Order: sequence, then structure tokens, then C-alpha cells
Amino acid sequence: MNELNEQPQTTRIALVRIQSRVTVTGVIRSVATEAIGSSPAVRCVLADGSGQIDLLFLGLESLTGLVRGRRCTATGRACVHRGRLVIWNPRYELEPPATPQDDGHGGAGRVLIIGDDPRLCRVIEVNLAVRGYQVDTAATAVAASSLAGRCPSLVIVDLGLAGADGVAPVITICGRAGRVPVLAVSARGGEDMRRAVIAAGASDFLAEPFPVGDLLLKVRHAGRPSGQGRGPQRR
Repeated sequence: MNELNEQPQTTRIALVRIQSRVTVTGVIRSVATEAIGSSPAVRCVLADGSGQIDLLFLGLESLTGLVRGRRCTATGRACVHRGRLVIWNPRYELEPPATPQDDGHGGAGRVLIIGDDPRLCRVIEVNLAVRGYQVDTAATAVAASSLAGRCPSLVIVDLGLAGADGVAPVITICGRAGRVPVLAVSARGGEDMRRAVIAAGASDFLAEPFPVGDLLLKVRHAGRPSGQGRGPQRR
């Protein structure tokens, strides 16, 4: 396996400049084998919350350790291939697999994120995946219905869904998810908003913008039995 012998300063993917030598760190979103010209290649899509970049390993059909959800640091020269930002045959280092935070069922669990803001969804997805959560995303409540069979342990829904009206998305998701806890996030904060989403059936509420630490705390709390209750809220 390629390994980095030094730890150069990393660059956020959104700030990567074409033809510059960069080091980027992120979470692997997907790994696939494809043909480039007459040669096989492994394409690894790396995301850091600000954007994503493809790591292309030409002449290979597989690479041990490159799996979805694993954190990776890669170094190489950035360029564009078929309209996508890529690094060809980078040097890379994989962090040890994350130890899932136990949710009482032998793992960190599966989280379903529903929202049409790609940046917000990517930030949440990356931060949960690197901590051992299995993450699914859907742009609409209708699209999310096809993922219901995967039995998420938590649903995170953005109240800013295009065309959505107030707390209606929460009501929809709660109706489909049954007793699965729902964390609602919204750019409209305030106590009145929190009370409205809780009354609509959400387990918890988080106002945007929020620190990642606050998000992780609420996700961990929602996975506990005490975070799943749907009874009357204490005042």
C-alpha cells in the first residue's frame, strides 16, 4: 500500500487549484473500477464537507482498504478529467477504521438524511460516516420512502426542503418512520420553532448554522432509548 512519509498541510477540496500539488483529507464516498482508454482504473471519490475530488489509480482493478466511509489523506497533482476534479495515482494514507459508537444494538446505526441542500447534507454525511455511521441521503420525503426498508435508527430532516411548508416534512417523516427518532434542522431558529417541530412529532431540533459537535451530541442522544420517546415534553 502507498503510504505518506510526511504530513504536509492539507487543503480543503473547495480550495484546490488545478495543476497544483495538494494534500487533501476526507471520507471515501464511493469506490468503483472502470476502464479509462484501454486500461482498468480504480476511481475513489473523496469528500471533506467543502467538496469532493476523485482519486484515480490507473492500471489497477482493486485496492485493499479503500472502502466507503473510511477516512483517507491523499497527495498528488490536481487536474481535471472529464469535467471532474481528480488526482492521478496519488500517494495516500488510510486512517484506522472508525470504531462505531455503540447505540445499544452493536453499532453506530444507520442514519437517513433528507434535504435538498447538497452542502448541508454533505457536511452531515461526512461527519457521521467517519464516525462509523451508515448514511443514506434523499433530496425529498418522497425519495426517502424508497430507503425506508433499510431501517434507519435516526432520520435527520431539513425543514428548508423546496416546496415544503413549515413543519409538514416532519409530520410526513414521522408518519413513515413510526417510532424512529427524527432530528429536524432549520435555518429558522427560536423557541417557537423548536416547540412546533416537537409538537409535530420530531424528537429534537437543531437551528442552523450549528457546530458539528452539537450535531454529533444530538445524534448520539437520539440513538439512546431515552431519546426515542414520543410522549409529552417536559416544560
